Amino acid sequence: MMRRLIQSFSPRSLPLMTRPSYHHEMVNACTFPVALSLVEGAVVSTLALKAFGLTHMQYATLMSAPMFANLTSFLWSAFARNRRKVRLLVAIQAALAICVGAIGFLPDNEMTVWYLMLLVVQSRCLQAGIVTIRSVVWRMNYPRHLRAQITGQLVTVNAIIMSLAPLAASALLDIDRHYFGWIYGGSMFVAMVGVLSFSRIRLRHEKQLLQYEKSPSLAELQKINGQGSGPDSEGGDHTANGQPEMRATVMSVLRDDRHFRWYLVWQYLGGMANMMGEVVLVHIIADVLTADMKKGEYTVSMLFNSTVPMVMMILSMQVWARYMDRVHIVQFRSRQSVFWVVNQSMNWIGVALGSLPFLFFQRIGQGISRGGGTLAWHLGHNDFAARHAASVYMGIHVTLTGVRGLTAPFIGMALYEDAGFGVHVFLVTTALAILSLIGYARLNQVIQREQSALSE
Repeated sequence: MMRRLIQSFSPRSLPLMTRPSYHHEMVNACTFPVALSLVEGAVVSTLALKAFGLTHMQYATLMSAPMFANLTSFLWSAFARNRRKVRLLVAIQAALAICVGAIGFLPDNEMTVWYLMLLVVQSRCLQAGIVTIRSVVWRMNYPRHLRAQITGQLVTVNAIIMSLAPLAASALLDIDRHYFGWIYGGSMFVAMVGVLSFSRIRLRHEKQLLQYEKSPSLAELQKINGQGSGPDSEGGDHTANGQPEMRATVMSVLRDDRHFRWYLVWQYLGGMANMMGEVVLVHIIADVLTADMKKGEYTVSMLFNSTVPMVMMILSMQVWARYMDRVHIVQFRSRQSVFWVVNQSMNWIGVALGSLPFLFFQRIGQGISRGGGTLAWHLGHNDFAARHAASVYMGIHVTLTGVRGLTAPFIGMALYEDAGFGVHVFLVTTALAILSLIGYARLNQVIQREQSALSE
């Protein structure tokens, strides 16, 4: 079984045309996340809380940076138009690696935390560009019936590195806190190996895509969408009168695609619940439940806040991917969201009891739900969008994630600290998760009724 699992990650298990791109992305997934993991919200916030001490506002900013940086997604989407996508992604990845490396060379004075915040926010803005533009690479290079599995494998390897690198960094910091600079500086050089590998990817149909972006035409649109081109064909967008949509815009998507509108609404509520709950829980674990430990406080905090959820995400992702390849994203979300409700309820019980062992099981459940949520976040918009419109749909989706990130962490900490909710902030997040679950379930019923009517 283990041998088959390992072989499933080999390029040889994939169709011939997808192998080169997959190989170079796999090398990138094994190296680039070493740097990226060190500016993840839970990781850098935990390290900074213990190494420097933070105000609640500084902590919320570091936690929310990966999320509110997504507000730059529309800028990246516009900037990427008429530009070679792989070449642009390579430049962005290199810039992100340099930002992370610069954290290791920060001066030791009263401005250290502010410089740290600036570099983390810059890094996450660059990562938003990677996420937005990379969705085009995945859409163009991988066929629909394999896309979730391929993406799941790449994200799985990415997650393994994202879980192990911070844990190794924490173990070093438990030995000597002065290793902080060496850890961040060294991660930059490892990440550059992945950047070099990514530069060798060739984007399929890139010539037609660039031509379409410069001068939209029906002929180029049909080439991009693969109409009439065999099993990889996915069709295109159509207006109500059956004519192809020449150029998708933010307003046209939000105006014409009502199912996607409601999908975004329920995703927004579920995302608010998860972000608010996670920010408060990470703070409680790092600054309250592990604060009095004499040994291993960095390692234990990182184990709970990053490693356990990441490992469980890895273990569950392929199961989620196989299910996702068979169903519409709304049906997928209506099942996966059950975990969000359970997790937020467990947050409330675990923190009320002050029990790390109970919260360990919550982190396991959080990781399982994150396995499905990560795939849905990266690929869900593709079940609504045609190829030429994928970046617009992703831009809308990622930008709304940024709006959540700009508000949810600060609301969560304000309710927990300033409004006096304390542990009961998790009752608020549970209620939001329940509303999201109900919304997905109802939207799934509507879509299935319409599909049934069309098939008849």
